[in-house]
Amino acid sequence: MNLKKMTKDELEKLSHLDIAYNIIKSDKKTYNTIDLLKKVCKLLDYEDNAFENLIGDFYTSLNLDKRFILIEGKWDLTENHSVKMIVDDESDDDIESYEDMDEENEEMTEIEDEAVLDDAEALEDVEEDLDDEMEDLTILSEEEMEEEENL
Repeated sequence: MNLKKMTKDELEKLSHLDIAYNIIKSDKKTYNTIDLLKKVCKLLDYEDNAFENLIGDFYTSLNLDKRFILIEGKWDLTENHSVKMIVDDESDDDIESYEDMDEENEEMTEIEDEAVLDDAEALEDVEEDLDDEMEDLTILSEEEMEEEENL
């Protein structure tokens, strides 16, 4: 939209922000708040006191309108800037800590497995000893036990 070719009536139908948007878009340069509002007021043939009455609301509206971006004190259009998003995925940190925990768990499992094997070997030794002792045992009947008691 070419603002210079528009009539005053057509310009008055636009909001101050729409005019500011078109100024930045057509001039392809950035403006500070005061200079941008002065250009808007000049296009609309406002008097000086109108500028003073509009500056606060104009600045607030610029901040709220997502079409505008303030960079180093100058307003530009957000469409002229690409946004680089960096996502810090905390779940990656969690995955690394889970991997560390898995390694620790594997080490603990190995230690536990060794302990179980050691216990199993000890039990086998005990069972062998018991088997040896059982071979040496003699089973006596009740009569034989009574005879031994009498002796």
